[in-house]
Amino acid sequence: IRAEQNLLKSIETLETALSGHMALPQEMQDKAVQEKILAQLDQSRQARESLLEEVSTRYPDYADLTRPRSITPAELARFMNPDQALVLIVTISDSTHSYAVSESGQVAYARKEIGATNLQQFVAILRKALDPKDATVLGDIPDLDFTVTQALYQELIAPLEPALESADELY
Repeated sequence: IRAEQNLLKSIETLETALSGHMALPQEMQDKAVQEKILAQLDQSRQARESLLEEVSTRYPDYADLTRPRSITPAELARFMNPDQALVLIVTISDSTHSYAVSESGQVAYARKEIGATNLQQFVAILRKALDPKDATVLGDIPDLDFTVTQALYQELIAPLEPALESADELY
């Protein structure tokens, strides 16, 4: 394990050296030095990967702790009660990805062309009614915009319904 840590430190040092060398003006860069650093970097990476494989074989629990793998839907489902499901909504610049996993391990996925800016606008509209910071009396709270609410549901949640049918609790 210590050897792997030493190799990792060596890789970081070599990457820093390479980066510094590449930042020099073109006329000051030495191609031989660059190639030597790249060769050492490749050798260190291969040695570290070999050590990690050995650690994984000899100490699988330690390997799982230090390099956790992604959990499968079936593994995730084992942690859920029969009336539960997990919903994950991830928005990137130009689209939103919705995922659901049921307690039986069933997976549903949808990708919609609702980017971060559009979603922020929808959420801002909904928050006016759900988080009325400026309201001093009940009449100051704006009505919930059901058109926006329904549109978001239809775009982001409705495609996941097959995995949500038996769920009473969503996480």
